[in-house]
Amino acid sequence: MANKDLPIGKEFTEDDLQREFFVINDQPYSNPALSYRILIPKRWGVDRIRAPSPELSTSHLKPLAVFGSEDKDGNTLQIQIQAVELVREVRAADWIRQYAVSTERRMRDLKDLSTHFADSLMTFEIQRIEYTARSSATIHGNMLFFVMCLSPSAHYVEVESQFGLAISSFRVTNPMPGNVEEQTTIEMGEFCTFHCPQSWDIESRDEIAGMHLADLASRTEDGDLCGAIRIKTIESDGEADQSEMSLTERAWVECEESGVTIGSELGRPLIQLDGDRFHVVNFVISEATLVTNAARQEVWICELHGQHHKCVLSMLTPSRQGEFFYWAVNRRAFEIVLSSCD
Repeated sequence: MANKDLPIGKEFTEDDLQREFFVINDQPYSNPALSYRILIPKRWGVDRIRAPSPELSTSHLKPLAVFGSEDKDGNTLQIQIQAVELVREVRAADWIRQYAVSTERRMRDLKDLSTHFADSLMTFEIQRIEYTARSSATIHGNMLFFVMCLSPSAHYVEVESQFGLAISSFRVTNPMPGNVEEQTTIEMGEFCTFHCPQSWDIESRDEIAGMHLADLASRTEDGDLCGAIRIKTIESDGEADQSEMSLTERAWVECEESGVTIGSELGRPLIQLDGDRFHVVNFVISEATLVTNAARQEVWICELHGQHHKCVLSMLTPSRQGEFFYWAVNRRAFEIVLSSCD
């Protein structure tokens, strides 16, 4: 994938913006929750979509508006705005990856700019003409807004800056604070608290002489297990005992004892927590398989140390190559649990 920055319309002066672009403030389907603002070239037409219901679907994108023009060869240029209701927490970039896979788009560039915003460039064919699409995903409350700007690839450079301005100017104008899912609070003794998405079940809790343990599970609509997270905290005096296994090493052993075979290491992400009570001392992601199932898995293990406690988070998830949607949902849940460490 390309590493250069995608244009965002910075080359347009204030005079250019007033002369060449309209500010569109729209409220699709008369639904205030869907209100947005965007800059569109003045010569482009607009088709505000009509539908029987103002509500969003949880299974497919709902068109909100289409702005259109033509290139010099008469081929279609469009800026499409669509939205979908989310039911599970997921990063915006992972949603775009899933969209590209499910619609057979070829991803040329993807910018994972924050949990709630991602920018991308992809290509695909319509009636043997290759199109390039500059697309962004914005998560706002429990809604995801998808802006797709498409042009025949042969003429994409001619509208690249206009598309960049459309992407960078798009804003959801209706305030909607909060998360996609409500969060469950998990108390681990008197000193440690975690949060996880409400869709995850607390399967078991245990407390033994200064050690607290919670097992979380995520399931498909059919009730099949598609993700597991274990949180373990242990009281500590802050002194390292070189004769004992680390919490990471113990987590490996627990995985093996539960029928998980650890494979090659996939990476060691660098992460820093917002608070100062804990710091990350180890974070490892590895390939894995189950004794009872040949499907590819991943094991994530992150060890945290604080002044009076140590903590280890471990996760078993389908691999990103095998079941990307569940991997993306599990990845986001792990991020939420880890970032909530307090």
